[in-house]
Amino acid sequence: MTPNAVSIYYGQPDPPLTGTLSGFLPGDNVTATYSRTSGTEPGTYAISVNQPLSSTGDLNNYLITYNTAAFAILKRPTQIVVTVVPNNGIYGSCYTAPPLLITATLMDVTPGAPPTALPGQQVTIGIGTQVAGQYLTDANGFVSGNITQLLQNVGQVPAFGNFAGTNHYAATTGTAPFTVYADPNVGGVNGPLYTGSQFFWTTSPSSSTATLALSATLQDTGGACHGNISTATVTFAIRLPGSTTYTPIPSAQNLPVGLVNPNDTTVGTATAIAQYNIGNNPGPVNVDIAIIVGGNYILNNPTTDSTITIAKPGSASAVTGSVWLNLPSFGGYYASNGYLANNQPGALELNADVHYNKSGTNPQGSVNMTFTSYNNPDGSPASVPHTYYVKSTSVAELTFASLTQVSFSAKANVRDVSTGASVDSASTLQVTVTKDPNGVNPDMVSVSVQRKSGGLLISSCWDGAKTWQKPVDGPGRMSVTQ
Repeated sequence: MTPNAVSIYYGQPDPPLTGTLSGFLPGDNVTATYSRTSGTEPGTYAISVNQPLSSTGDLNNYLITYNTAAFAILKRPTQIVVTVVPNNGIYGSCYTAPPLLITATLMDVTPGAPPTALPGQQVTIGIGTQVAGQYLTDANGFVSGNITQLLQNVGQVPAFGNFAGTNHYAATTGTAPFTVYADPNVGGVNGPLYTGSQFFWTTSPSSSTATLALSATLQDTGGACHGNISTATVTFAIRLPGSTTYTPIPSAQNLPVGLVNPNDTTVGTATAIAQYNIGNNPGPVNVDIAIIVGGNYILNNPTTDSTITIAKPGSASAVTGSVWLNLPSFGGYYASNGYLANNQPGALELNADVHYNKSGTNPQGSVNMTFTSYNNPDGSPASVPHTYYVKSTSVAELTFASLTQVSFSAKANVRDVSTGASVDSASTLQVTVTKDPNGVNPDMVSVSVQRKSGGLLISSCWDGAKTWQKPVDGPGRMSVTQ
């Protein structure tokens, strides 16, 4: 004896219960009735065979097995219809008048009955991962809400309405298509986007390949309503004069942008060390560097390009020495900045020994620097001082822009000496030194370290966009040999 399984939706009447009888002789006219465990809430109940059976024969002639079956009361199915007006927006933009309006209508769509509005139910609406709010549906099953600022990544992101369900109604989610476009409000900080060196040497007088230490500083120029510039990417490219097309530099594409200051999401930097070959040109060669911005921002404008110069060196050269740089502002010089910026009086010690190898083909040597800061590695204020140590791992380029000015860059590791923890590896360390030709005034030096993933760890003198030189503190000097 086996009852037939049954399922209904909450609130529907029970159908007649039936079952299957097998193994009985037709002449015994065996019949059965069925019943279930009582209950009206969604769940599973047992259907059983009522005993005794009805028969015109002798049931003692049978060994009867009484099976059970499931009687399921299901939650009533629901549906949400979502709309969003407008159906597209720009990353970082604010929407107040007109608003970015999301609506949702919740319906009971139980089969066998017309769709019915569900009032008084909580529905969550939003776009992507942004929640506009949680609202109770009105008499028509309707809710609406606004997204005041769009902070979803560029691409197709659905607007959604979500109903978590109740004891009697099933959960459901509805969506509507929505497109997020890149933010064009991006530019330099009171000047060009490119903030790297303007002059580079090839690796030797006989070489046509130069190592370029490239850097850019970006700012979200959207004003009070802005996104997070660290969601941008940067590609350094070569653009022919007068052209809108560009050729990306292979090792400098889609670079991450990191913040200069963790408390300011509008300004960030990107950096790369790349190779460029000037071919058979004896030099110097002017090259237009294009900054192509992607990710959640968009910029490809020839008017924002910068020109760098690449030349072949005349002879092997070197720069050596040890100097101190005051990190606070003084005498009209900017203070240090970055995640590890020193917010207490103090100085940075720089030691350098950078020179070309004996064959004059490649720069080599070592650079290290030490400074103390009341910032933690993540940029948050620290209650105790941290001592940071920066050590070069490979010298990338050594360039003499003039008889009195030299710059060099290197890959470097950054360590918190106070805790022994690594802060960053393969950071980009850049140093520029300007000598007084008469040897009277102190050397002018600038130092910056940018993290591998973009963003400024330390700048000795930051004007909001780039690092400037400031006079060294004390008698220390850099020795420059050309």
